[in-house]
Amino acid sequence: MKRFLCVLICSVSLVASIGCGAPKGDPVSVATSEASYTEAKTMVLEGSYEAALPKLEAAISGSGLGPDLYVESLLLRAQCYAMTGKLEQAQADLAQAENGSPAEAMLELTKGVIFEKQGKSAESKAALAKAKRLDPSLKLPK
Repeated sequence: MKRFLCVLICSVSLVASIGCGAPKGDPVSVATSEASYTEAKTMVLEGSYEAALPKLEAAISGSGLGPDLYVESLLLRAQCYAMTGKLEQAQADLAQAENGSPAEAMLELTKGVIFEKQGKSAESKAALAKAKRLDPSLKLPK
């Protein structure tokens, strides 16, 4: 019984220290990648899609993002690509993000943006409505 408790406590401690989506890499890489992600997210919310692309590229290509922020960065970049008319790149990022475990609301938002730019109005409205239902705090692109 003692051995079982010891293993259980060690396992819980390990999971707590690692966490889901914990960044890997040195602290400088983590800080740099996360700063690029945060700046890009602000730019996207402001509608500065072209300006956000280099920041997202830096965040994605760096080694500091955990899995959750990495997938969110892909989805933000997909939105930027769609809003700037680069639909093939948007689709590629969306497909890559779908293989991760993105927040479903953001995934639906990104699908809606891409559908809109492809002229698929009904699909866009359905995806955006689902995104808002899943997370009412999401801001739709301008």
